[in-house]
Amino acid sequence: MRRSYCLNGPLAVFALPQSQELAEKTCGILGQPLGNLSSKTFSDGEKWCQFKENIRGRDVFLIGSTFSPDDNWMRLFIAIDAAKRSSARRINVVMAYMGYARQERKDKPRVPITSKLLIDILICSGATRIMGVDIHSAAAQGFTNAPFDHLYGHDTVLKEVTGFFADNAITNDMVVAVSPDLGAITTVRSIASRYGWGIASIDKNRVDHNQVGDGLGILGIDRVKNKICLILDDMVDTAGTLSKGVNALSIAGAQKVFAAIVHPVLSGNAIQNIGDSKIDKMWVSDSIPLNDDARLCDKIEVVTLAGLLANAISRVHNDESISDLFPDRQR
Repeated sequence: MRRSYCLNGPLAVFALPQSQELAEKTCGILGQPLGNLSSKTFSDGEKWCQFKENIRGRDVFLIGSTFSPDDNWMRLFIAIDAAKRSSARRINVVMAYMGYARQERKDKPRVPITSKLLIDILICSGATRIMGVDIHSAAAQGFTNAPFDHLYGHDTVLKEVTGFFADNAITNDMVVAVSPDLGAITTVRSIASRYGWGIASIDKNRVDHNQVGDGLGILGIDRVKNKICLILDDMVDTAGTLSKGVNALSIAGAQKVFAAIVHPVLSGNAIQNIGDSKIDKMWVSDSIPLNDDARLCDKIEVVTLAGLLANAISRVHNDESISDLFPDRQR
C-alpha cells in the first residue's frame, strides 16, 4: 500500500552531486521539490558549496553517498557547515553509503578507527541527526550521542529478489541464503528465518585488504546441492570474494547462484570478476551510481532506495517511528 505523505512544517531536501539522481527520485515520491545546492571543485581540489535558497528555520535533509570517500566526506562536512551558518533548524544527514565504514574497530595494533573519527567531525560540523543505509557495522551507531538511524536497504532489494523468485516458480524451500563470511552470519540467519530459507556460509581466508586467498570452503556444503543460492552482503567492492564464493558454490552443486547486495562499490577489476564468474544475477541498490562498465553488465540489476529514503525522511520530519519501517526486525 502506497504511503500518503503529509509533511508538517518547512522541509528542505538537498543532495550532494553524486546522489542527485537518487535525491530527485526521493523528492518525487515525497511530492517535494529538490532544493538547489550549488557545489564546485576548484582547480587545486578545494570543495565549495552554497545553498541557493533560504533555509532559515527549516528542517534540512542532506542526501549524500560518501563514495568516493575522500572527496564526498569533505563535501558533506562543508555542506553541513553551510547549513548551520544559514540557521537551519535541524540538519539531518542521509548517508546512502558510508565510506570508511569498514574501519570501525581496532583489529590490529596502531591502526585508526576512521569511521568514528568521521562521525565525530560530522557532529562537530553541525549535523543533528544521521541516517545510514546498511552501514558495515551497526555498532557504529554508538560512535555518537546524536540520533543515528540504521535503514535496512536489504529489505528493499529483497522485495525485487523475492518477486523474481515468485515469477520463476522458485519456492522458499528451494532457496539457501549464503553468508559471505562468518562475520555476517547473524544478519543472514535473521533474513533467512523471515523467508524460510536454508542457510550456509562461505569460509574465506583474507590475506590482505581487497585480497582473499584461494580455496574457499562452504560451511553447510550439504545444504547447497541442487539449491538456489542467494549470497547476501552489504557491499561488493572488487568482487574477488563474491566471484570465488560463487564458483565454490557452483562446484558444491548449487543449481543457480544469485546475490543481493546493497552497495555497489565495484572498484578495480570488479566488473571483469563478476562477468567471469558463474553468478546468474546480482541485485544492487542505487546508493552508489554505477559507472559505465557496470551499467553494461547484464548480470547486474539496480533497485532504487528512493521509496525507503522518502519514507524515512517523512517519518523523521513528522516525528514518527523509524522502527515501524522494519516490523520484521523488531522480533
